[in-house]
Amino acid sequence: MALIQAGHGAVAISSQLSVERAGITLAAFTRGRWLAFIPIQIVSMKRLQMSPDKMIRMANQIATFFKTQPGDDAPAKVAAHITDFWEPRMRAQLRDYAAASGEGLDDIVLKAVPLV
Repeated sequence: MALIQAGHGAVAISSQLSVERAGITLAAFTRGRWLAFIPIQIVSMKRLQMSPDKMIRMANQIATFFKTQPGDDAPAKVAAHITDFWEPRMRAQLRDYAAASGEGLDDIVLKAVPLV
């Protein structure tokens, strides 16, 4: 899979569906029964890394939500949410940050990290 910039949004597209012609990368996509090609720009994967402050804020917001839910399994629910909705590099960044210091992360997040 490759992340591409098409119009105003970034979308994932199979690398088997993209072709390069005359220096322009075209991505194939289907809309109903139609097959279309659109010009795209490959986006650097480095852009996907979050700033530590944003990562901490996002993880802590998830923990805050699950603290309000019944039961005492908030770390497991936080881990499940992060596993389901965070991209693998984002999860790796969180694991690395928690192992290094974990400064600023909610206790629920710190308990959830080993489960991610």
